[in-house]
This record gives sequence, structure tokens and C-alpha cells, in this order.
Amino acid sequence: MIDFTEVESGIFEGLRQGEGIYILQNLAAARSLAKSMDQMIGDWSMVRGSSGQTVCGLTLTNNESSPDNFQVFLKPKCDAAVAAFAPTQWRLEHGQMVLMSAKGETWQFEADDNAQWRRVPDSADPLIMLRQ
Repeated sequence: MIDFTEVESGIFEGLRQGEGIYILQNLAAARSLAKSMDQMIGDWSMVRGSSGQTVCGLTLTNNESSPDNFQVFLKPKCDAAVAAFAPTQWRLEHGQMVLMSAKGETWQFEADDNAQWRRVPDSADPLIMLRQ
């Protein structure tokens, strides 16, 4: 048996005599940490999963707009749903990439095994963020 202690948000450590230290972390959070801020900055396409059709282009910046939040800019000719959401900020949080609108709405995306970010909760026609 191992007793685990939370050492950081979502990261737990446990010591087992003679074996060493064990670390537990949510898989999505581990994937997110592996993707540094620098890897996220730049141009992205938002794609409908069912059709593979690009519905919007956006640019994630490292311009801090408020503590831990950064500016995002939509490109012209976005799908109506994305344009209505109109994200203005983004951040990495607990293994997810979060887009936020000026109205306080949020969309969360989780990294998958294909180096892309998928909107959660999942749906029949998911939105996927792909690096351009």
C-alpha cells in the first residue's frame, strides 16, 4: 500500500520503502504539461470532426490579457457558432486548453493522441483544433 499526498494541483506523490517515489497525474494534464506555452502560440484551424471542414482560423498569442490568460484572435469568415462565441482569451489549465469569450463563456479542449485538441465534452460532430 502507498499513501499519496497532493504536492501540486492534480499531482500526487507517494513513497514506498525500498522502491522509491511514485508520482500520479491525470493523463490529460500530463499531455498538456508536455506541450509548453511556446508550442501553443501561433495559427490554428478549428475543424468539424465529421466533415474535416475548417470552420474557423485563430491565432493564439503570448500577449497576457489578465493573469494566466492570453489574447486570442479570430480570423475572418468563421462559422456562425464560433463567431457568436467569439473567444478573446485562452489559457492552459489542468490538462486542457481553455478558450474564453468576453461574456465569460468557456470552451475546453483536451489533447488527444493525434497532436490535436478536441472540444470536451465530446459530441457526435466534435470541434477539433489543429496546428496550421
